[in-house]
Amino acid sequence: MRTADVCPIHSEEMAEAYCLKQLPECGAHCFEEHFILCSRCAISVEQTQAFVDGLRSLYAPRLGRFAS
Repeated sequence: MRTADVCPIHSEEMAEAYCLKQLPECGAHCFEEHFILCSRCAISVEQTQAFVDGLRSLYAPRLGRFAS
């Protein structure tokens, strides 16, 4: 388990991959254990998730009209 004082080198990219569900299950689990204790990474995940959710809510209705 990673400790809170050792952030991934590219924590913003890790947060993005986590929020977009692009990390393998074991990687997501390790990152979850880390950002629960690390406020810097937790904030990054929170901000990234808000951004992703905002984009989805903005574009989902528009994309739905093209669905078959």
